[in-house]
Amino acid sequence: MDTNFILTQILGGFALILVCFSYFVKNKKYFLLIQVFANIFYAGAFLFQNLFVAGFNTIVSTVRTAVFYLYFKSDKNNIPIYVPLIFTGIYILNFIVFYTSMLDITALFTSIVFTFAFYIKNMQTTRCVSLLPNIMLCVYNFVNRCYSSSALDFIESVVIIVSIIYYHIKSKKVTESTSITKNENNRVGKL
Repeated sequence: MDTNFILTQILGGFALILVCFSYFVKNKKYFLLIQVFANIFYAGAFLFQNLFVAGFNTIVSTVRTAVFYLYFKSDKNNIPIYVPLIFTGIYILNFIVFYTSMLDITALFTSIVFTFAFYIKNMQTTRCVSLLPNIMLCVYNFVNRCYSSSALDFIESVVIIVSIIYYHIKSKKVTESTSITKNENNRVGKL
């Protein structure tokens, strides 16, 4: 094992912890802030394995997530559509410059999908859209010997599924209790 391999696993481990935590916050603003820090570690893991499309795309993703965070922090929840389109263009340019194998298409595709997943205001939709690229990155990272990052994406996929189920059940309970309250108020009003 060489130093780059070990550093890849360590950085991926730090990213794993942060990413798993991020999917359990309710607020999109805090989700994005945690993702910024996770992406820094994640980018380092790719770069130490000489995966430049994935590494530089993740650095761009760090900037993208910080920009989205600033929009939500300033209560400007409406991010203009040109913002994710600009980042998509940067991902494509990076892909063209650093392309080395067909696997790099995975890094391009997942970066673009994550950009639009993070662009979406609704956290539940963000969780759902984030699932496919996480599964794809799990395989990509394993093939490229980024084992802790592969574990990150596998565990992140599980965490996303759990958080989707958790918030679905929670919203269902809120809807049911609201419905019961409305029915009770209707009955009281008729008396």
